[in-house]
Amino acid sequence: MAQNEEWLAGNLDKIIRSQDGRAAEYPSEKINGRTATEIEEHILRCLGAAVMLQWAAIPATLQRNLFDTAGSMGELLRTPELRGQIARFLHHHNEAEDKVR
Repeated sequence: MAQNEEWLAGNLDKIIRSQDGRAAEYPSEKINGRTATEIEEHILRCLGAAVMLQWAAIPATLQRNLFDTAGSMGELLRTPELRGQIARFLHHHNEAEDKVR
């Protein structure tokens, strides 16, 4: 698992690519007013939001795997800080969701 996370963190820039061939060739060129990077960041935000909306329904093992993977995405020296931020975010999100129920 750790090797997969290291590979993913080291190759993230290679795997998250726009499906638009021109956007991949010219990442700073505007497409409908946004760069390919901006479009991809928006897609990742939407996917992240979708995961958060379904978090309580996700099995605990998968929750832990997602947490571990997300926590290893940052700079190696700042991993503990990022993991703490993610943990606080998840805790806050779960508390807010419990109040709604």
